[in-house]
Amino acid sequence: VHKLNKDIPVIGPAQVDPLIDQYTEISEQFTLWVQHGSTVKRGRMIILPLESSMLYVQPIYMVSSKTKIPELKRVIVSIGNEVVMDKTLRSAFKRLKAKFIGNANDLEQSISVDVERVVVD
Repeated sequence: VHKLNKDIPVIGPAQVDPLIDQYTEISEQFTLWVQHGSTVKRGRMIILPLESSMLYVQPIYMVSSKTKIPELKRVIVSIGNEVVMDKTLRSAFKRLKAKFIGNANDLEQSISVDVERVVVD
């Protein structure tokens, strides 16, 4: 059980999905892929508790109309109201760090999982 401070509002999974859809960079990329005859599929959202917040990770797959095989194209990472999408989990963490934390310690050290071992499904 992960207890959060009641004084600090935390965004839940149901609020993260619309937040992701609001980001122009993400919605434009999805639209571009769909226009080229592919389907965009969102993978299962992974929720990682941090000290006073939640970190959300969601893989994005592109399914070609020809092969019908999903291919991992991007990873979306979100904490608070900040959302980033990048080609790898590591690069998404780095972008989130630059956007959200600035010059603080490495975000990867703040998370209780080893980035190399996160399995996206």
